[in-house]
Amino acid sequence: MKTSKAQLKANKKYKDNNPGKQQLYVARSTAKRFIKELASLKDLDDLTQLIEDKRRQLKEGGQR
Repeated sequence: MKTSKAQLKANKKYKDNNPGKQQLYVARSTAKRFIKELASLKDLDDLTQLIEDKRRQLKEGGQR
């Protein structure tokens, strides 16, 4: 089914008005795909350490 012109226009308007959200959605999706489909055990260990470090940083007041 082809996307209507009105929907394409609405999508573009949303992307233009919310560039940070769009970037977040893409990054989150890419990270999930990497973990689910491509990551090795070593990659998962590295990511686990990065996640623990980030959690600690956020708990100490550097919340983003």
